[in-house]
Amino acid sequence: VNAAGEPVMRVFRYRYEDGRKDFPQKRFRDGGWEWGAPPPQDRPLYRLPEVLAQVANGGTVYVVEGEKDVETLEGLGAVATTNPGGAGKWLQHHTECLA
Repeated sequence: VNAAGEPVMRVFRYRYEDGRKDFPQKRFRDGGWEWGAPPPQDRPLYRLPEVLAQVANGGTVYVVEGEKDVETLEGLGAVATTNPGGAGKWLQHHTECLA
């Protein structure tokens, strides 16, 4: 979701018997979901509203590799995030959300 809590994208995780993993994405457009990632400038950090609230309160936000790790830290009471596509896909606007 974006900062306003509106849907932007979904990431799916598929693990195959041979050990391969795939993470296809869907984008929200014209009131529905379609396959494909949104343009880079529209790709939000995972759990963006929670991240922005934590930053506004001066708290710590952990940046981790993947949604699974975010959810693990949430279970421990921490606020964490990740970016769509992994470490090599970090964008400038992601950094700006943490400032």
